[in-house]
Amino acid sequence: MRDWVAVGACVAGAGAGAGATSSSVSINVLSERTADAIALVADVAQRPSFPDSELARVKANWNRRLAIALTQPGTLANAAWTRAYYGPDHPYGRVLPTAAQFGAYQTGQLKAWHAANFGAKRSHLYIAGKFDAAAVKAAVEKSFGGWAAGPDRALIPVNPKAGPQVLLIDRPGAPQSTINLVFPAPAAGSASDIPTRVMNALLGGSFSSRITRNIRENKGYTYSPGSSVALLPTNAVWTFNADVTTAATGASLSEVIKEIRTLQTTPPGDEEAAGMRQYMAGLFVIQNSTPGSLVNSLATRDALGLPRDWLDTYVPATLAVTPAQMQAAANAFDLSKMTLVVVGDLKVVTPQLQAVPEFKGIPIKTVTIP
Repeated sequence: MRDWVAVGACVAGAGAGAGATSSSVSINVLSERTADAIALVADVAQRPSFPDSELARVKANWNRRLAIALTQPGTLANAAWTRAYYGPDHPYGRVLPTAAQFGAYQTGQLKAWHAANFGAKRSHLYIAGKFDAAAVKAAVEKSFGGWAAGPDRALIPVNPKAGPQVLLIDRPGAPQSTINLVFPAPAAGSASDIPTRVMNALLGGSFSSRITRNIRENKGYTYSPGSSVALLPTNAVWTFNADVTTAATGASLSEVIKEIRTLQTTPPGDEEAAGMRQYMAGLFVIQNSTPGSLVNSLATRDALGLPRDWLDTYVPATLAVTPAQMQAAANAFDLSKMTLVVVGDLKVVTPQLQAVPEFKGIPIKTVTIP
């Protein structure tokens, strides 16, 4: 699934990382050291050493992080819905490794994986900042020109289980319940993509959203609810997340569903719709105001297979979204395709969920992670 990405900008710092869809080597340097930075990034990407002496330390650090993560209800909820939605055999459904997996890795395996997956054909090099273009081009050709093409990018198809499914994870005595509500969303770059993003801001994805005003400001059930559209190269989902008072778990979900249904039946007023369009357009401009953030946007564009002019067309397209399009985007949320995960005190939470009319007839399953 991975696509290699290297980035550069104009201050200090260097690092490497890996995520669900990409691996990266990044460095930020003063402009006059750009050529040196390119050479360093090229060396790390093409010729990593993977010393045996470091592997035990890396394993210990990751196992410590894993142990901490497994105590966090948000992590458990995310692991539960991705496993149920994508399936345990799909990379998107395996967000949490096990300590046994970490313990089994040897440096030979790391070297073999690098050799099999890193190459020029599936890489992108981004350099943002102030620099001498001719000198940078020469440095890139010198450092990367001999890199073997390597394999094509691997895109594994997704066949999600769209629901309806309700999954519960027990945390006896927990004062709060963690809720993850998930629906399929339009693919990145599709006709419904940007309308869905604007609709999300109105519904739950901004501090002034309807869900936030309802269950935070008016009801006091939660402090920081939120929703987002998660876009992946072969899939997209809309997710709502909140930590709510245990006694208000069922009521919170009822209010969230009510807000969804209200938007499905009645388009937003012109003033509210215009406010959300302006918010999303302004946020995009702010988020792309630094070299590093611009590089991230370019990398996201390429990872999702979006057109090269995506960053140029995003703001006009966002400002053109109509109230009717926002309503249509909300209507894509079909409760028969819902995945819901609740992490909390099940002896208190389960009766509340059973009393929510929309969940009648949907099997409620208790799961454990990992």
